[in-house]
Amino acid sequence: MPEMTADQVFELALQHQRAGRMREAEALYRQVLERQPRHAGAYHGLGILAHQAGQRDRAIELLQQAIALNPGDALAHTNLGEVYRSAGRLDEALACGQQALQRDPALAAAHHLLGTIRRDRAQWDEAILSSRRALEIQPSYPEAQANLGIALAGQKKFPEAVAAYRDSLRQRPHSPETLNNLGIALRQLGQFPEAIAAYREALRQRPDYSKAHYHLGNVLKDQGRLDEAAACFLRTLDLEPHWHDAHLNLGMTRLQQHRLADAEAHFRRAVAARPDSADAHVNLGTLLLLLGRHEEGWKDYEWRLKSRPSPYFSVPARSGAPVAEATLPVHAEQGYGDTLQFVRYLPLLRERALVGRVILESPPALVPLLQQMRHERLEIVASCDAIEGAALSWDHHIPLLSLPLALRQFEPLSTGAPYLRADEGLRARWRARFPAGTGLKVGIVTTGNPSHQNNAQRSIDPGQFSALLKMPGITFVNLHVRPELSPTPELVAAGALDFAAGIVDFAELAALITELDLVITVDTSAAHLAGALGSSVWVLLSFTPDWRWGLNGTGTPWYPTMRLFRQSAPDDWRSAMQEVGSALEGYTAARRRCHEPDSSL
Repeated sequence: MPEMTADQVFELALQHQRAGRMREAEALYRQVLERQPRHAGAYHGLGILAHQAGQRDRAIELLQQAIALNPGDALAHTNLGEVYRSAGRLDEALACGQQALQRDPALAAAHHLLGTIRRDRAQWDEAILSSRRALEIQPSYPEAQANLGIALAGQKKFPEAVAAYRDSLRQRPHSPETLNNLGIALRQLGQFPEAIAAYREALRQRPDYSKAHYHLGNVLKDQGRLDEAAACFLRTLDLEPHWHDAHLNLGMTRLQQHRLADAEAHFRRAVAARPDSADAHVNLGTLLLLLGRHEEGWKDYEWRLKSRPSPYFSVPARSGAPVAEATLPVHAEQGYGDTLQFVRYLPLLRERALVGRVILESPPALVPLLQQMRHERLEIVASCDAIEGAALSWDHHIPLLSLPLALRQFEPLSTGAPYLRADEGLRARWRARFPAGTGLKVGIVTTGNPSHQNNAQRSIDPGQFSALLKMPGITFVNLHVRPELSPTPELVAAGALDFAAGIVDFAELAALITELDLVITVDTSAAHLAGALGSSVWVLLSFTPDWRWGLNGTGTPWYPTMRLFRQSAPDDWRSAMQEVGSALEGYTAARRRCHEPDSSL
């Protein structure tokens, strides 16, 4: 039998390589080079094998030799570009892709390479164009379809991304990476069962795929399936013990499970894995505040300013008499409730900072109410830019929620008297809307801002209030003022008065609340407003409440007139509402006794 030629040996090597028999392919490529030391194809094949074996430097050397011997080989330029891309050398990879297209403009692999590089650079428009060009040339190209899906997802075009991932999977069903990316896009669309199915199929194909375990944990956490979510994050950390995001999300899951020591441990491990992570520090800080470890908590909570730029510097340290011309601007941040709670620090700030005046930049909806604060040299504005005068050459700015740390007032700043007041004229107008003999007037709030990340946990189905609404001798008032909040029609249909059209800002809401006997609310801005006004307010709290309410007790140092009703287990509003119902019966009975004439006279 005649001996095979070098070209025949090369073709046999290619067959072995395509079949996944890498060792046999490598041996045959080396035979080719023994016979023909300048065989470009053999260098090319060995370069691909080295890349597949993770030998990047060797792969680059071999592919460069192949190109030196055959500069017109567009595919060799493309494969060299892919090795550079995998090494993070994107400029060199881009140059290789462009060289490949100069030699063969119709090479789909080169267009795919450019699409992948542009995807890596988050150049989504260019990535989409390159991926679609690759698919025009070669419609059956699952890798390009998958890359197109990633670029579309980068533009938040999740329905189109899902379609691209599914097209890719029809051609290449065994692709854990594409299944994982499909799950991520489906989660963004709120299609949780489909997302879970995609992640589980990815894990069936690759049981040790850490990303799929992690993302499955995220979607299970979204659905409140906390035990399953925790198991996924633990498996992720078995595979990648120092994964910051997995520790962070497991910490948040443990927090919701009320496993607070575990939560703290994982937040600290997230900080250790990435010391500059604002999210890890802030989550640790809020947990420490919840645990009552205030000084530690405020220090870590300050990291929230790292994740979004702030003009914060410090409170100026001064002694002696106030500097009359000095102005200290304070910037409200986060939600309405946070602003209402923390404006209590402003008089203390002026006293400690020894400045001539303090200016609070507040959300516009709060300005008319906060302007009722009658403190000398305290101004409330919607924007500091609107202030006239030369006093704006400030050396110090500070966000409102940085005041406890800056003032070293770590424990909650209690107030013995209300620090907000309602306008008397507005109060009189609201008073006139209640007919004589109305009886006990109780305001109700069952949900907060839908965009709040924790709104689902803190909100209550308005149907849970049905028993309360049937109690005799009580006029209930719906205090939801935003028309998009769904509980409004249900509460009104059950008999609650609805004055939403007249509540144009918090000054109006404050006046209405002041005319009520009691407010029953979930943890939202209405709770802080009622507390700051000194009104009687009952607040329903989830099993793991916001940090400011602490872990135990029915009272809070923040508001003397507030009573807290806590879930006894996750999602258990029923028992909390039963406590509220019993308390309301006692409250109404006590009110009746107070108003009954004394028959002993």
